[in-house]
Amino acid sequence: AILITTAALLPPTIYFIVYFCALHSPMHMRETLIGFRNAERRSATQVAFVFTLLTLALGLCAFAIMPSTTSISDAAVQIIFIGLAALTVPHLVLIDGFRQREWDSVK
Repeated sequence: AILITTAALLPPTIYFIVYFCALHSPMHMRETLIGFRNAERRSATQVAFVFTLLTLALGLCAFAIMPSTTSISDAAVQIIFIGLAALTVPHLVLIDGFRQREWDSVK
């Protein structure tokens, strides 16, 4: 009900950001880390933190080089969605690699 209400009330970009940051990412991180031992969990969290900072830095750099004729809103949408598209394939490959390792250890 909360997701439907916020989807109806918020602009699509803001809704997507709220959904992705507040619900999808924490849930996905928790599900991914379940298969790790404590030391691996700590290491994976540190690596994720570094890559998050790197992604934010690259996004800010992209924002800085956007043409001055582009509105802030349009620039934010372009950076967010292009950035997410660029990160999706490596993310899926990485997660599938972790899941394959889990399946191999179960066999």
